Amino acid sequence: MAAEPGPPLSILLIDPRAGASAVVRTMLEASGHRVTFVHDWATAELRLTLQPYEAVVMSVVTPGTRRKSAAALLRACSGRNGALPLLGLATGADHLAREKALAEGFDAVLVQPYAAEVLEAALRQVVLDREPPLLLDAERRTALRGRHGPSALAALDEVPMALAARLLPPIIEQGAAAEEILAAGEALAEALEAVGAVHATAMAREMASGAAQGRRAAYPMAAALTATRGALRHDRLTAARRDPIWAASDSPSGDTP
Repeated sequence: MAAEPGPPLSILLIDPRAGASAVVRTMLEASGHRVTFVHDWATAELRLTLQPYEAVVMSVVTPGTRRKSAAALLRACSGRNGALPLLGLATGADHLAREKALAEGFDAVLVQPYAAEVLEAALRQVVLDREPPLLLDAERRTALRGRHGPSALAALDEVPMALAARLLPPIIEQGAAAEEILAAGEALAEALEAVGAVHATAMAREMASGAAQGRRAAYPMAAALTATRGALRHDRLTAARRDPIWAASDSPSGDTP
């Protein structure tokens, strides 16, 4: 069954073949998607640390590094990047390409030639099939709303964000000693766990455990914070719409009708 149409996606296209990649890029952009194109895994890895993507489309012949395929290296990435929908592109000349690619971490493989609508349907399907990591602990958020009104909860949610704004930029921009990165990761994990931000908490702990990597250890943490800030705000707004009494609980006595 074909995947349902959806909104435009932010896509990272990785293909060492200039001619083939130009055709694919044209197809994707004609469907409304925002496409970043790179020729190799090294550049793709850098782009993934700098910008969030919703899917990756990659030639199955894209070389990796360190004796690993590019697909395996993507799946080894921390946080959401390692779970991104990954659509492979192969030529009809290699009959084993599809099976090998699926084993390496591709979600699906298209074998050329294919029409633009087939590419679009395959892309939508791999996105549909991939569930993003759980961002918030629902039980924890419910408990917090039981103790705090909207304004107080918003202030509490801002605590780890303010801490991250203070700790992460110096590490990412200038680098830091492993001990400093470890301490920052542990502090962020504690603050994020307090507001039920489970995915960002896991990334903070991973940052701490990977402190020896230097500033690279902080990249997944920074990416997780962007998604987490939006999830926390969405959680408060949704709760306020569903529970008008809670939404008005910040109001002084007598102000609420």
